[in-house]
Amino acid sequence: MSDTGPPRRPWDPDLRATLCTACATPFRAPLDGGAEPCPACGAKNELQPRDPRPVRFDAPADETQRLERLRAQDGKPLLPPPGLEPFCDGGVLLESRSPEAMQAWQDARRSLVTSGDPIAAERLVFLTLVLENRPKKRGGPLARRAFLESGLDAATSFAILRQDFLGRLSRAACRAGDLRSAERWLELCDPRPDDLPADSSWRVSRAQLDTARRDFPAVLRVLGEDEHAVPFQDAMDIYATMYRAHALERTGRLDDAVRQLTRRMKRRADRKMV
Repeated sequence: MSDTGPPRRPWDPDLRATLCTACATPFRAPLDGGAEPCPACGAKNELQPRDPRPVRFDAPADETQRLERLRAQDGKPLLPPPGLEPFCDGGVLLESRSPEAMQAWQDARRSLVTSGDPIAAERLVFLTLVLENRPKKRGGPLARRAFLESGLDAATSFAILRQDFLGRLSRAACRAGDLRSAERWLELCDPRPDDLPADSSWRVSRAQLDTARRDFPAVLRVLGEDEHAVPFQDAMDIYATMYRAHALERTGRLDDAVRQLTRRMKRRADRKMV
């Protein structure tokens, strides 16, 4: 696949991007995989065909039971796995440790592909979060997409991890204004998982897309009208609050929006995010 010239829609699921396993250079790759040489270092990257299957969880058919399962998982902050604590301060990646964090991400990615190690999956989740949220972003759309899609390709055997990366790809496409691609990535997610991080990823991605389309009643349907309606993973709570408050304001409920934002802003980290 040629790497000359930017595609018109760089987040289109009909394209593919990957990071070189050796030097982390981003490049475009074929959907059907193969041995692809890195354009920078020449290393051969053995790529499997893109997995087109939607994510599916074996959740209870009864919605009340499913929500009860999700609530039982609430209130558990995402903590750094052993050995990654020095990379962060208060959950934020230290800029000086960014290269080490990226190398650890690459190591976790390789381990997940070769051995399916659940510890590697845990490390990949945490490192993806802090690298995506680092204060100084690096690279353009190709680099950001290659980072997320390489994680998706490594997560073939882990439904929770696949849903996380699909949600991140959808949100990235949405932020870039490519709503059609955002919808297609989101269609591969399961809207009814019984895992809280997977459910939160889908809900926030859905809310972001509906916000971009100015469908504010749909935002409130997916997020609930207050913070007690639906449980959210701690790391996603603030995003749900902001999209909910915006939808409340846009539907004429400014006082409700102010109250919910005020409650969230009691914590310093949330004030910075808001």
